[in-house]
Amino acid sequence: MNNNTENTPLVLRYAKPAENWESEALPIGNGFIGAMIFGDTACEKIILNDHSLWSGGPGADKNYNGGFKGTPDETRANLRKARRLLQEKMNAHTADNAGKAADYLPEDTQLRKAIEGLTGERKNFGAYQMLGLLTITDITAQSGEKYEDYERTLNLDKSYARVTYRKNSVKFSREHFVSYPGNGFVTRLFSDTIGAMNFKISFETPHKGAKIFTEADTVWVTGSPSGHGEGSLKDAASGNVKGGLKDAACAHGINYLKFAAAVKVLNVGGAVNAKPDGIYVTGAESITLLYSSATNYLQCMDDSFNYFSALNPADEVLKRINAAALKSFETLYEEHFADYSNLYNRVKLSINGGLEQTEIQYFEKADQTEEACHADEANCVKKLNQTEEANQTESFLVPAKTTDILLSGYAGRGNTPEEDLYLETLYYQYGRYLLISSSREGSLPANLQGIWSNGLTPPWDCDYHTNINVQMNYWLSQQTNLAECRLSAINYYKSLIPRGKIAAKHCYEKPGGGDVRGFVFHHENNIWGNAGPGTWYEAFYFPAGAAWCCQDIWEYYAFTKDEDFLRENFSILKDAALFWVDNLWTDERDGTLNANPSFSPEHGMYSIGASCDQEIIFELFQEVIKASGILKIDTPEIDEIKAAKAKLFMPAIGKSGQLMEWKDELLMDITGDNHHRHANHLYLLHPGSQIIPGRSEKDNAFANAAKVTLETRGDGGTGWSKAWKINFWARLCDGNRAHKLLREQLITSTTVNMFDTHPPFQIDGNFGATAGMTEMLLQSHGDVINILPALPDKWKNGCVSGLRARGGLEVGIAWENGAFKSAEVAVVSGSGGDFALRFANAPNASNAPNAKNVPAVPDASNLPNAPNELNAPNESTASNENGVGGGAVSVKITLGMGERILINAEDLKSMV
Repeated sequence: MNNNTENTPLVLRYAKPAENWESEALPIGNGFIGAMIFGDTACEKIILNDHSLWSGGPGADKNYNGGFKGTPDETRANLRKARRLLQEKMNAHTADNAGKAADYLPEDTQLRKAIEGLTGERKNFGAYQMLGLLTITDITAQSGEKYEDYERTLNLDKSYARVTYRKNSVKFSREHFVSYPGNGFVTRLFSDTIGAMNFKISFETPHKGAKIFTEADTVWVTGSPSGHGEGSLKDAASGNVKGGLKDAACAHGINYLKFAAAVKVLNVGGAVNAKPDGIYVTGAESITLLYSSATNYLQCMDDSFNYFSALNPADEVLKRINAAALKSFETLYEEHFADYSNLYNRVKLSINGGLEQTEIQYFEKADQTEEACHADEANCVKKLNQTEEANQTESFLVPAKTTDILLSGYAGRGNTPEEDLYLETLYYQYGRYLLISSSREGSLPANLQGIWSNGLTPPWDCDYHTNINVQMNYWLSQQTNLAECRLSAINYYKSLIPRGKIAAKHCYEKPGGGDVRGFVFHHENNIWGNAGPGTWYEAFYFPAGAAWCCQDIWEYYAFTKDEDFLRENFSILKDAALFWVDNLWTDERDGTLNANPSFSPEHGMYSIGASCDQEIIFELFQEVIKASGILKIDTPEIDEIKAAKAKLFMPAIGKSGQLMEWKDELLMDITGDNHHRHANHLYLLHPGSQIIPGRSEKDNAFANAAKVTLETRGDGGTGWSKAWKINFWARLCDGNRAHKLLREQLITSTTVNMFDTHPPFQIDGNFGATAGMTEMLLQSHGDVINILPALPDKWKNGCVSGLRARGGLEVGIAWENGAFKSAEVAVVSGSGGDFALRFANAPNASNAPNAKNVPAVPDASNLPNAPNELNAPNESTASNENGVGGGAVSVKITLGMGERILINAEDLKSMV
């Protein structure tokens, strides 16, 4: 043991095999193939997924229409009726409760029937499904046999999983990774004794009608998901037809999904015997398994709605595993690691102090240079220049406690403070690891469980929820320098637009009659272009989902300053906005424009102008207006959007000082409705950018109102809800409260394998928490680069490098004893320009938000008008204190493309 923590690897480590896939097995993936490693000694089980293996859609019913029910005339008639009845209900509510706080009355029979007439169709919506189970069975295992020195690890820095154990004094090892360059899953099994490898490799699948067969050194599985065409595909290796399926099954135009997967077994020494139940390897020195999977899914981007390509997935799988077989295990890993580290190593975070450590062994060949943090040359730059021979037994130091013990001992329950900091750092980078592993260019985006799932009927169909969940998956992407990962989400949203244009005309019309322009899709989506509303009365209605998804396009531009990308995607932003220009309703009570019907996500009630809808629409309008200025687009449509934005109703501050969830003052808003998990009406604060503490008196009043809402709702909730609250409190510059939510997340909403749990497992909480931790260190909304805006007391010393800020900047920061020490800011994309930087916790700085001669933030001209703003609390300042360091100071810098500047704490005195 020792207490040296330089370059402590980030490793999830356990002393026993996993029993439960959801809470204990370890995830690896490349965006296309997902694997969950259990690590059992006698029989290793690996759950395997393919990103595009879905049931439902046109493969189950060639007439699948994207989730629409009834005819357009019927749906639009119900919309007209619902709008009119809701207006009458709102008028009556205002007349009956003038000056009072009262909940809306439940929908009467007539109104409920009209709203139910707006629902969609879930038939053949389908579900994301596991492909199968790879098993590696020790054919010499005896019942009750003892295994010693067991260890199961997932190395985040190196992107591999490993299992080691001793059996009868022989040490066995398994190493697993999933390669993006080769699009394959690779496993190596070996021991320290020649000829000790005796295993059976086999495959299982839950898909009825799929065929499993062995051929030479390869196990194949081919078939279709339930409800699609059943049977095996033509075997590309031999040209034979397996399972009686006709050759025509591989021809273009077959209207169902087909999948194929294969594992090729390569041995050094010993013998290989292919049997119907698997591949048997006996007396080998080592075994390498090469696995890949594919489907004939085609992401359709037009109105042909053809989701099936001419690809024979068996051909594609064969090509990949044969290509991999020509390379050594070491070469395959080197290619994988080079690709992975190019993304992962962009951000380095160090907040851990002295740590009791233990030694573990590892396998990989490494030849690399790593910079732990380049922001503080004197103390934070750590370099490793090492070359290791492949297959040589080496070691590194990790915390003495396994990850499950660290989790159970976290936050005063047995850990040292240093162990807590290590766990938080591990959790931070785990979020980045999971995004790299589940969302890559060319793949589908991460769904509710990333790329990992079990069985054929996962929770919520493992789909894409656009009322917070899929958006939260990508909050961390550009903050933590993983912009490429966000592209899969943006492309997925684009694939929904053709059906979204149909949805706009099927489900909506202008208040005065006539078709609306643009497109819309709702909050439950699949890979088959589902754009219709859901079916659950209490939560189905969320047409603002498409507008919210458009924020990803704007944010991609904001971080990269890529005008070509913005120009290419401008029409999407514009069309999403024009839908709302046409669809907004004029509230008779005040003449403002409102969503009608409007339903605060998964909370209620049906009304006019719920805050979440209004805020999202406002943000979309603002993004289009900004983009049109950047691209120099001046058309009558832009004028329409500007005019609608000017008349849009925006949320107010309620009688109890809360930021109102509904347009009207409701008791359930004041009380927090039993700490309801949803707080979507705080979109204005995050991920929106309309509330900036310290910018103006109005901003400060709304920041305080957001605090009141958060206090009323409490710090509980499901995993994703806590993750969002980390971001909320970070935006409010309260680092200690944000850290409290992080602590709650780790204690109550994190499983043994560090997955977020709703429950059940829901990956958005992992992604959202990493985003929130980043917001504690760096913020860049509101045209200001805010350095250490919400640093908690617990993170007394540290450094981070490689974070990205809007404006095309990359930022590294170091701090000491809770005070800002140094920052390096570089322009890495765009053309550069003038940048305002605000340094919180700067020693000897003024607490005033505006430093001498340099405005800390721009004016508040973009803050929405709030009709009831005069009801704001008397306190007119939003605290920027977070318990550490000194005050805040702001400076202005000018940088061109490729230029960088290093600013030390001492420099600030001369720069102000």
